Amino acid sequence: MKDKNKTKGNDPINPIDSDILISERNGNFDSVGSMNPFGLTKREYFAAIALQGLAANRYIVPIKLVKNAIEIADLLISKLNQDD
Repeated sequence: MKDKNKTKGNDPINPIDSDILISERNGNFDSVGSMNPFGLTKREYFAAIALQGLAANRYIVPIKLVKNAIEIADLLISKLNQDD
């Protein structure tokens, strides 16, 4: 897999290019700055989605849910980066 196609866990799930994102300040439109990601990382997002599914099982201890969700997120990122 080419490096540019790799999934990095700390990359934002919704990167925003400041050349595209424009804000209105004092009636003037201007750029909001450089490429500045905000919000969840891919790893956090994958873990949250895994946690949502795991939480459906009411018989798992909460701390174990969190640990398992993070392990699933890391495994998913690892598998996404493997060459076929």
